[in-house]
Amino acid sequence: MPLITGVMKAMKTQIDILDPASIEAPFGPIDRDASKITVLSYEAPAGRPSVRIMEGASPEEKAQNLVRALKDEAKVL
Repeated sequence: MPLITGVMKAMKTQIDILDPASIEAPFGPIDRDASKITVLSYEAPAGRPSVRIMEGASPEEKAQNLVRALKDEAKVL
């Protein structure tokens, strides 16, 4: 998380607008074959797994419930 001082400084920063001619940018349409990257397909990112909060009165009890869940449900241990 950014610090508030950095956010305030960024809000006051002025962004310079450049003329394309001053940086020798090419004019006109970009050639389709100029890119060396070809996009084959687009896919949506995988969904996030569900989150489960361990129940328990104490950290030790929560840890025991976590180990039990990993062992019995996820078959990790």
